[in-house]
Amino acid sequence: MKKYILIAFLFLFFLIPQVRIFSLNSDIIIYYFYIEGCPECGRVGPYLEHLALSNKRIKITKFNIAEEKNQELRAKLDEIYEVEEKERGVVPAVFIGKTALIGEEEIKENLMEKIKNYSPEDTQFLLEAASSSISGKERIKRYFETFGPLMVMLAGLIDGINPCAFAVLIFFITFLLTQKRSRREVLITGISFTLGVFLAYLLSGLGLFRVILKLSFVGMISKVIYLISAILVITLSVFSFIDYIKIKKGKGGDISLQLPRFFKKGAKEIIKKQPKSSLIAVTAFLVAFPVSLIEFLCTGQTYLPTIVYIIGIPELRVKALLMLVLYNFMFVLPLILIFTGVYFGMSNRELGRLMRENVGKVKLATSILFLILGVFLIYLSLKSFGVII
Repeated sequence: MKKYILIAFLFLFFLIPQVRIFSLNSDIIIYYFYIEGCPECGRVGPYLEHLALSNKRIKITKFNIAEEKNQELRAKLDEIYEVEEKERGVVPAVFIGKTALIGEEEIKENLMEKIKNYSPEDTQFLLEAASSSISGKERIKRYFETFGPLMVMLAGLIDGINPCAFAVLIFFITFLLTQKRSRREVLITGISFTLGVFLAYLLSGLGLFRVILKLSFVGMISKVIYLISAILVITLSVFSFIDYIKIKKGKGGDISLQLPRFFKKGAKEIIKKQPKSSLIAVTAFLVAFPVSLIEFLCTGQTYLPTIVYIIGIPELRVKALLMLVLYNFMFVLPLILIFTGVYFGMSNRELGRLMRENVGKVKLATSILFLILGVFLIYLSLKSFGVII
């Protein structure tokens, strides 16, 4: 009897350490879903890479959600992990073990704890989920069928409140006002920029930006656009405040948002060559495309990727196109309100009189608003460059 007990003891003595060693040395599998140019992804990516360097067990597999096969995989995992509808398809997203972490904040707050408590069973669960027979394509189609016009329109309106596009449109309008251009030219420029945003989003939805969305340098473009937008708005804020100071000193005749001499000189040359400001309108239209591309990467993640995917399915294409147009119209509605507000404000005599009587207060309020918008854009820019967490 003692012999059998000794054998059993020796067996357990050698087996238990081996099980423990297996547990300690098994890989920690992480599936990471992202898209190039997304600011949050631009911060989560390096964070995950740092974790992988500090722990050799961590194995990260990346999936660009712009690729259809990855979108189908994501839909499958969203179903198995019971991800909330509002977070389905949203990036950045991490799947580890039996847990889905959606968004930068949730990933950074909870991932370390999941790594700490990781087990071989977690690897098995994730790999089985990824290889399950569930059809990602069917899940996306089923999800799309839950979309209603009002739901999509509301999402488009919310996503359309974007500081980057506001900053660029405000800059163009302010430029025209400083050059004492007509209401008609303000209207044409506003329509041109807004049309550019609308068409860029429409083209994105039709898949023409799919190739661009897979390019690694798109991330750097998004960072630069945020930085440029911030500089433009801060510049407008500074010169609006200078105008306010001039008014306080009784030098109101010198104002009209005086831009730097080199800028004014260049502007005058443009206006001389283009009496109807057609070049400005064309420039506004063209600038709308890169701005819209960056917005496309940062907004509408709940609905747009699904709509874009469904457009490729013949039997649902018409409905998807209608949803895309509805979304895009509501997306540009805030921009329409801005330039039409300026247009009708210029034509209203009573409003014009009140503006002239309170021009100092208006300049100060404008400066503060521009400053708030500029600081927010700088914050986004610094976050995108990784200067602040």
